[in-house]
Amino acid sequence: MRKTKGRKRASTKECFDTDGSTKLKVLFIMVVSAAVFFYFAFSSYDNTLKAIILLGDLVLTGTIVRQLTGWEGYYGLLIVRGKRGFGLMAWFAKRFEPALRELMDFGMSLGFGILYSHLLFKDKPKKFIIHSLLVVAFFAWTYFQFIQVIGGAMGSLVFLLSLLLGLFALGYSFLIISSFNILSYYYSKFILNVVPAGPAPAAGAMPVIPGITIPFWEGIIAIIIVASVHELAHGVMCNIVKLRIKSSGALLFGFLPIGAFVEPDEEKFKN
Repeated sequence: MRKTKGRKRASTKECFDTDGSTKLKVLFIMVVSAAVFFYFAFSSYDNTLKAIILLGDLVLTGTIVRQLTGWEGYYGLLIVRGKRGFGLMAWFAKRFEPALRELMDFGMSLGFGILYSHLLFKDKPKKFIIHSLLVVAFFAWTYFQFIQVIGGAMGSLVFLLSLLLGLFALGYSFLIISSFNILSYYYSKFILNVVPAGPAPAAGAMPVIPGITIPFWEGIIAIIIVASVHELAHGVMCNIVKLRIKSSGALLFGFLPIGAFVEPDEEKFKN
């Protein structure tokens, strides 16, 4: 039998392989870590000191849990792998395959625009026409909601690029415009010594509704739900295209869940 060269990755150890006593230890450590985290987070200490303590708490927790369990981890980040949910993904893929394939096709048209849609579906004119009309309707709504605030020829250009190149172009257009506004403002202020009229431009990364925040736990719950559904969708699509899934799991920073993933068979994907 041919031997596999190289050291076996630590990441192959699954979270459900740990014994009961280890799971209890991990649970205890994370509860204590969470208690310390929230005590200092809502305390009246200096913000810099709080940031150092909170970051240290998460890094230390992740490091201790990694040593206990053998999970893959880096500087407090933990990759928790398993095979839970495989059956649910396969059931969704089998039960709703026709609808999901249509949704997947339209996602490509919406994401990369009418030009890419024509490349994909030039042999299916009916589908191309339907997708094109839906893309136009979506970006027309987007224009009246968001793009028109840019105003003038630039707003029209962004709208046209969005139709042709989809959400890809829309996202990059907003990024470029925001970056240009920020650079122009601070160039005028610090290089030309001219105070620009109006307030400073907003940062490129802003809340969906500026000034509106949500409580911490509601945010964590929202992240868990969104990440789980998002990665479940990846797994379902892998099943539809017959791409084997190696594992699924979550990404933790200390005790905080910050992401989820589905890991396909990369070798088969390349082929």
